[in-house]
Amino acid sequence: MPRVFEKGTRETPRYGKDAVHYQCENFQSFGLKLSENKEDAWVMLPDHEVGLVRDANDKQLYHYGTMDLRLNGDQTTLDDSDHLHLKGCKPPATN
Repeated sequence: MPRVFEKGTRETPRYGKDAVHYQCENFQSFGLKLSENKEDAWVMLPDHEVGLVRDANDKQLYHYGTMDLRLNGDQTTLDDSDHLHLKGCKPPATN
């Protein structure tokens, strides 16, 4: 039987090691990976993934169809006008 509480054991990231995991209000979350030039964003949700493009006039806004992602530190939002409304999303704390 493996020793799950051993110091060397690490949890496998849910969204992959290259994605940033955002924790939102109401225990909701999503993964995010930005392209190198930060012009494209890949949002990873529990049941699907969506590619978003940076807005030409607002560098903190990414969108695709009805979905908008606004990067704003600990107040990042992900909104799909149809049914998805994630707010107060925070990236992991940096030391």
